[in-house]
Amino acid sequence: MCKGHHSTKFHNKKYFNGVQGTPTDILGTFVYLSTSHDEPSCWRNEYETSYSRPRAVYFFRVAWRNLIFYVVYGILILERRTAMLKNGLATAIFVFSPPFVVQVIDETKDDPRWKLPGGTGKPGDEESAPCARRELTDTEKDLLDLYGIDEDVYFSSIACAQRELQEETHIFLEYNELTLLQIEDRGTHWFFLFGATIENARERGFDEKKRGNEGEVVALFDQRNPRENVESAVDFFDPHRKMLMLETTLERITAML
Repeated sequence: MCKGHHSTKFHNKKYFNGVQGTPTDILGTFVYLSTSHDEPSCWRNEYETSYSRPRAVYFFRVAWRNLIFYVVYGILILERRTAMLKNGLATAIFVFSPPFVVQVIDETKDDPRWKLPGGTGKPGDEESAPCARRELTDTEKDLLDLYGIDEDVYFSSIACAQRELQEETHIFLEYNELTLLQIEDRGTHWFFLFGATIENARERGFDEKKRGNEGEVVALFDQRNPRENVESAVDFFDPHRKMLMLETTLERITAML
């Protein structure tokens, strides 16, 4: 800096007398919109590159850079909010007891349909999640990586599936008896489809005379040919049908059977 022009002089009111305009602060960057012929030569030399263009061009350059910053920041906040919303989960369980599959129906609904047992997660599932922890299979790792789902959320879904199955059908399964078949992104939450094979459903607690905790009716349906039976079922819950009809899901069900 040249002699006689100390930096504090730029903030002196006397110095700005006669200068058209005032400095504007944009996110900590001072953009001088005015033009002055009284600037010290050293000031002009130091900022010659930045101020050689018209002030309006420099202003819009800074504004454009700040706009990009806010857009990127907004996207990150939106992704964070979406991730928080998707901590919610729902489950369904394809329980195969050769040659039958367990299904339930809630007759209190306006349009009751047969569906796989399951339901939404509850706070208690997170507390049970540590008990459901186990070494992940290759299929589980691939699906969790594909959707970017945290392991804690996944183990909570296993606890949810076990609880919902017992509440609706009275069938008790160990956590390690549940096999992940498919995951679906439903916007506000994750949907997990599990499968399990048991020798005799009645020996594990199934009883068609007993209703579920919310009055669900339970039944066993012949499932020797999963694709044909699911595709031809007229009164089957459509969202579950769509997941079961996926080629990858059918392959995993066939391997499970």
